[in-house]
Amino acid sequence: MKTYLSFIIFICLMSFRHISAQDTTIVLSTVINSNLAAPIQLTHACDGTNRIFIAEKGGRIKVFTKDYILNDTLISIMGMGDQNEQGLLSVVFHPDFKNNGYFFVFHTQEGTNALIVDRYTISASDPDKADVATRLPILNIPHTYSNHNGGEMHFGKDGYLYISTGDGGSGDDPDDNGQDSLSLLGKILRININSTSGGNNYSIPADNPNNTSPVYCYGLRNPFRWSFDRYKGDMYIGDVGQSAREEINFRPVDSIVGSNFGWDCYEGSLLHPTAAPCLPSSNYIFPIYQYQINSNNRSVVGGNVYRGYAYPDLKGWYFAADYFSRNLRKIIKVGSSWVTVNQQMPVDFTGIVDIGETEDGELHIVDINDGRVYKMTTANPKTVHIFTGDGDWMIPTNWKSGSVPPNPLPSGSVIVIKPCNNGTCQLSQDRTVSPGGDFIVEPGCHFKLEGPAKLTLD
Repeated sequence: MKTYLSFIIFICLMSFRHISAQDTTIVLSTVINSNLAAPIQLTHACDGTNRIFIAEKGGRIKVFTKDYILNDTLISIMGMGDQNEQGLLSVVFHPDFKNNGYFFVFHTQEGTNALIVDRYTISASDPDKADVATRLPILNIPHTYSNHNGGEMHFGKDGYLYISTGDGGSGDDPDDNGQDSLSLLGKILRININSTSGGNNYSIPADNPNNTSPVYCYGLRNPFRWSFDRYKGDMYIGDVGQSAREEINFRPVDSIVGSNFGWDCYEGSLLHPTAAPCLPSSNYIFPIYQYQINSNNRSVVGGNVYRGYAYPDLKGWYFAADYFSRNLRKIIKVGSSWVTVNQQMPVDFTGIVDIGETEDGELHIVDINDGRVYKMTTANPKTVHIFTGDGDWMIPTNWKSGSVPPNPLPSGSVIVIKPCNNGTCQLSQDRTVSPGGDFIVEPGCHFKLEGPAKLTLD
């Protein structure tokens, strides 16, 4: 018999080691097929409620339960530009949202084409409603054209807010913003929204490349969808190409700062004619994966690394799609090489604009044209019990399912300890995990045995 301590160390290590290039076919299961109009992003608040938030291009953010039932509309953003690629592009929730109620929206501005980031606070009387009177302006970035807006925000493990911006629009980056270190366009920006400075409702982290500028990464054309690996903090960027290459860029967590991805000196790994001053190629980060653009295979949609537990064969794979084609790209690093597998999705799968994560790490595809959301699944899923609350193991509401896992835990089942917002799972009764079952504490989360209680592998 193994005690809790040795067992959990073993499981955590194994979750990172068991990565191979063996491909698994993805099955797409429809989970939402109504109540959405032009959905553009799916995300969660990491607050233990397991709610799903879906932003619509037209300005509404809708709240769904963990069972995909519509709860309410969180907010309707007004005064947005709605031409071409404009609209509501992203919503992200503060890491301490459970306590402070802050969330951030990224949209275009009507009449000016500017890129807007605002902060709102959740209503004190309704957890599914925003208090619109709490709007706090964060960024207003001048933008010339209606296309190439970028479009996604995420918080890093460092607690800072990261924002992707496009190069300003039109074609060939006419203002050479991508390589201009003074421009906020064609970049990944990084700001501290927990402090203020210089009359702004944010401050610049001291370790930004320029400690007076939000610019953190350079040389991007239209990074519409990008993500952090929720475990490691590595960055993956889907950068939409012009006429030659679509690309997926990657940077490990300790090498992100100052990365220059080449546009508009390069499109993918190809030289691109430009008036911008260009450096030797060794100064640029080239894609881990790129593909040739054609009429029905263009506009890459960056996705996420799978870190869920129901489908263990997907662990560690990065998924990306394409707006115009039915190609689902599955990418993984094995040793020093990147392995890519292309899976053709069903014939009606075009219009994909996001591959989003729910709080439990499961991945979902958002189709803007059909107004649908699909869950990515495989054959033979595991039964997963996720602790998302704070406190006693034996309280049913601390578990996503609303019930305490069976004891002993059967083979083929998984217990995941994932209390949000620095919570702790406390176990005061003996529990057993049968052979073929798993017990996992997510990185950065807390699990505590009380008194003489034991967690054993039988």
